[in-house]
Amino acid sequence: MHDDERAALARLCDQLPGLRAEIAKHPAATRELLARIESRARAGEPVRALLDDLFPPDQAGVTRTFEALPSLGPGRSSEERFGCPARLCDREATTKPAGPLPRCWLTGRFMRRLAG
Repeated sequence: MHDDERAALARLCDQLPGLRAEIAKHPAATRELLARIESRARAGEPVRALLDDLFPPDQAGVTRTFEALPSLGPGRSSEERFGCPARLCDREATTKPAGPLPRCWLTGRFMRRLAG
């Protein structure tokens, strides 16, 4: 998978809970498009073009939910880093030691621990 696809997938996964809530307010065709995007993403297929269909540049409202990721920064040494369990994207999450394990919003699986 290309880096731009991995970045788009990471952004999608990171914002999926809010995106699902927002899209639930939209017509059935929009909800079906998100379901198709999620299905293709879980299968490791490209989704950027479909995301462009979901978020056309001239559409207001829903595009506010899907924003660029904030700067992740270097983190603190007391945090543990986790990555995509299926290795489909570059999303990372941090948690404190012995804290709750982060989940992939796309697959529902726990994220995998990253080395050092």
